Amino acid sequence: MAKEMAIDNKLKGASQLQKKYIVLSEDDIRARQEQAITEVSSMLSTSRASACIVLRHFNWDVNEVHDSWFADEEKVRKTTGWLKIPVVSDPSLNDNKRLRITCQICFDDYPCNRMFGASCGHLFCRTCLQTYIAMSIKDGSGCLFLRCPEGECSAIVGDELFDALATYDDKLKYCWYLVRSYVKKDVKWCPASDCKYAVEFVADADDSCDVLCECGHSFCWKCTMDAHHPVDCNSVSTAPRVV
Repeated sequence: MAKEMAIDNKLKGASQLQKKYIVLSEDDIRARQEQAITEVSSMLSTSRASACIVLRHFNWDVNEVHDSWFADEEKVRKTTGWLKIPVVSDPSLNDNKRLRITCQICFDDYPCNRMFGASCGHLFCRTCLQTYIAMSIKDGSGCLFLRCPEGECSAIVGDELFDALATYDDKLKYCWYLVRSYVKKDVKWCPASDCKYAVEFVADADDSCDVLCECGHSFCWKCTMDAHHPVDCNSVSTAPRVV
């Protein structure tokens, strides 16, 4: 009975705070990402893939993309790895499909139509670039900012290469990392293990920041520790843990 009352009180408290926050599903997040991509693509007159690259670097903040881009386009391109022109360019590649090129990783020669590369123009064989991409996905979310494997080249490896070379399972992981990259100043992912929801705080954090996620986990949106109102975050973070 006491446990049921505690749950009821918890839900009641959450109901009182429901105007302060919104729980977002992964589908909600994807919809927001698609909308942001559409806005930036139109604003910069560029492809959706390029818009996505820029947004990831600016934490999906359309306004920040706008301000940064029109303040210093070249700086944004350099920071994001979105090159305006290739570092290397060989027009003969388009005219001679039998031309053989040396992969800069394994140093074997392959027909040019079996080579792949980012916007920089550096080319690699399918096997080497597939391995490079697979390892980056295995290492974690850093794959969203993967750069060309050629030395000091800063060109980003775009989504089109992941689509062309990644395995089905790796593509799923990549898409998951992409969704989880949606982190803004007013949006945080629920810290519960394996939870697929995020919480958007829509009110001033001048009172309780405790929120109740759809997964059932209650936490403080401000510090992401277990819900602790009325105790302040600093006191909770310095309190000794009970083992």
